[in-house]
Amino acid sequence: MTPNSFQATDGNKLVWYKKHNNAAQRWKIDTTEWKWTEYPLPDGVEFQLRTRMKSHRALFWYEHIGSDQYRLRIRDHAPWDNNQWWVFDTRTHTIRPSSDRTKVLSNQLGHRWRTGAAAVVRPWQGKYTQMMQWKNGTIQNLVGKCLDVWGGTDSEHNHLTFYNCHGGANQHWNIDKNRSVIPNYPLRDHVKFQIKHSTAKELVLFPYDHIGHDEYWLRLRYNEPYDSKQWWSFDSRTKTVRWWNRKTQVLGTYYKHRGFLGGYYDNQWLYLKNYEGKHFDQMKWLSKKGGNVKNHGKYCMTPNSLSHMQHVMARKCSKQRDDQNWFIDEVEFDVKYPIADGEKFMIKMHMQAWSHVHNKGFENYTQALEWSRTQWHIGGDQYYVRSRDVASFVKEQWWTFDSRTKTIRAAGANDYVLSHPRGTGMQHSQWAVLRKWEGRSNQRVGWFALKR
Repeated sequence: MTPNSFQATDGNKLVWYKKHNNAAQRWKIDTTEWKWTEYPLPDGVEFQLRTRMKSHRALFWYEHIGSDQYRLRIRDHAPWDNNQWWVFDTRTHTIRPSSDRTKVLSNQLGHRWRTGAAAVVRPWQGKYTQMMQWKNGTIQNLVGKCLDVWGGTDSEHNHLTFYNCHGGANQHWNIDKNRSVIPNYPLRDHVKFQIKHSTAKELVLFPYDHIGHDEYWLRLRYNEPYDSKQWWSFDSRTKTVRWWNRKTQVLGTYYKHRGFLGGYYDNQWLYLKNYEGKHFDQMKWLSKKGGNVKNHGKYCMTPNSLSHMQHVMARKCSKQRDDQNWFIDEVEFDVKYPIADGEKFMIKMHMQAWSHVHNKGFENYTQALEWSRTQWHIGGDQYYVRSRDVASFVKEQWWTFDSRTKTIRAAGANDYVLSHPRGTGMQHSQWAVLRKWEGRSNQRVGWFALKR
């Protein structure tokens, strides 16, 4: 029995050949059985693998290289990322990703035990080339090649191979079972709330600029509690802040323009996105000062500036900053009008007014709200509302309530409502006007009891 062409190579065929007593025809018997080393943790216990090089970066899988294979790399420690968690499986002698246990840590498909071939995660096929041992902190395949950080280079996103074992730090691994903990949210799930800024309490968080794929940048705006876009809720199971309008969408950290590797960095966009089960979807809500809405990086939710329509970013958390603190407001704008819808009334002032009739200066002389289609038109079918001497015969001094739309309407022109000017949101120091009802939040007006 002789190797074909007298070559001792892996996979070579054997032939029956004329006896000539050289080494190619000599064989020996080996009674030593294969002994599997024990894994250091029980099956199913999740752990991270961190290199013993100076950075202690963690092993993770992400980059797809074809045939359902994903390249292994090391990264800055990110325990919130499921792609850097693993489990042992003693029955099959494999190391598996905890997030997809149909796959195993393996050599690259088609490369068997070749030195220098990429280390990957790929589907379990029951091959010996996919079985791994744990030996004194190294991960070895069945021919004794070690999982190796390529070139011994301790750099972010460096890739891995199987290489001849040499005892270096780039071939040794520590097991880490510590997960990133997200504290409990301050409200129970599905309770509706607004996210308001602690310093500029009239500013609230809402999604605004559509950027495609049902995604929106986040901005600050003047509070319009009737606008459902401003309302949110917590989901403690997924550790997400959900949009009240569509609970499949979450407040997340934008990562796509950094390519397939992604990550957290300063001045990163925050946006409204569809929930994907990624760590970029999750947000912490902390009780401390100095940045209390935080992603998994070291970055807190921060507006560009404390003014209307400013973008909101993720910036490095700092106790010295007063623009990184937010609070929850559950109070909705609830209005109960004092008289029935459609019943006409005048709106009179409580304060003293100058008496033009008696020319006696300030006295308890009442004025009423009035509008004029002919005298006070300011463009865009909008009209100033002014205080005038009470004249009950003037129809422009009469009003009605509409509790369905939460509006105060001109009795003589029922499709016109007391409002902010068009385009001003709910900014303070804006003129009160009368304009056509357009269903806008800044056209809704309450009536509140006077507290003396």
